Amino acid sequence: MEFKAVQDAVIANNLSFFENSSTELLACMQHSKSFDTPLHIACRLGKADILKYLIDSNKTNLEACNREGKRPLHEAAHNSHDDCVCLLLGHKVQVDPFKSGDWTPLMLACTKSSLSTVQILLQTGADPCLKNKDGWNSFHIACREGHLTIVQCLMKFKPDIWNTKSKNHRSPLHTAALYGRTETVLYLVTECSYCTDEKDCCGVTPLMDALRAGHVDTAHVLINLHKASITEEDKMGRQSLHLTAQSGMLTALEYLLGKGLSVNSRSARLLETPLHLAAMEGHSQTGERLIELGAEINA
Repeated sequence: MEFKAVQDAVIANNLSFFENSSTELLACMQHSKSFDTPLHIACRLGKADILKYLIDSNKTNLEACNREGKRPLHEAAHNSHDDCVCLLLGHKVQVDPFKSGDWTPLMLACTKSSLSTVQILLQTGADPCLKNKDGWNSFHIACREGHLTIVQCLMKFKPDIWNTKSKNHRSPLHTAALYGRTETVLYLVTECSYCTDEKDCCGVTPLMDALRAGHVDTAHVLINLHKASITEEDKMGRQSLHLTAQSGMLTALEYLLGKGLSVNSRSARLLETPLHLAAMEGHSQTGERLIELGAEINA
């Protein structure tokens, strides 16, 4: 029997194929490249009837890992298939196994918008404070995705979960700001006790992240509600204005200049102007606009 036939049967939800196949043979089958088992395919596609049949055969390894280190529970959680998640957890699979990169099923569930999947995993003992290889926990991931109901769920489950840093000292607020999750940023600055202008290992603040990514609405929340400073400097002595010019985010640049910053402001260490940095990165439109606004070409 070829694995493709098994895969096609799962896709077609062809339960009779499995009922008429050797359970011993199915139990030892893995894709030659991905190392997926029939369980992985069923969980990825949400084929709960096939999953139940395979589990009831009592010959299937519910903790089998594919090439990415994913177990069937990772696949079910990542794809928000609650019925498959419940089936696996009902048979006492590990709730917090790590795949490659140290991602748990809960972390993968937090990349999607299914609140129910997250709740099922938490209620079954999943630990939202476990960290992946980069030092991110489930709260970091939920904030990156901007799924506010999941962010709130994690906060309710563990009220101090917001107080975490990645390996490069980035908070969930940094993450939400960088990805422009304005609603999440608003929630974080009102419900959590983040320090104003807290910095990562490079000296970057959440406001710098928001502006250099062009998220003006997010920056507006940080400035007006979190009292973030537009003149904080990173470890290179660059302010938000310099970083925004460097990334070529013209709307964000004009937003900052509208707050009274000098178009010829120099960075503290290398004395770069916004025009220097825009030119260095090849942002011609940004450079032209800076010149229109009074940037000195020969500075």
